[in-house]
Amino acid sequence: EPVRFTKNSQLFQNTYGEWAIVAGASEGLGAAWADALCEVGVHVVLVARREHALKELTQQLQNKYKGTNVMVDYWVQDLA
Repeated sequence: EPVRFTKNSQLFQNTYGEWAIVAGASEGLGAAWADALCEVGVHVVLVARREHALKELTQQLQNKYKGTNVMVDYWVQDLA
């Protein structure tokens, strides 16, 4: 049975790993998913075409999770 998204960060990380790449992360569901992953302690690399939006979201998440061990970075790329 698959592990459902949970606030139990250790279980989530043991199942899926410590890092996630979030494509389409500059807005909407991608941004929300990146935030949710950070909330359970997963490090994220945000990927999208719009650098300005990626920089802005990266800064927001870094500020929100300051004081935790969560790392947030971005990569400007069109994965289509």
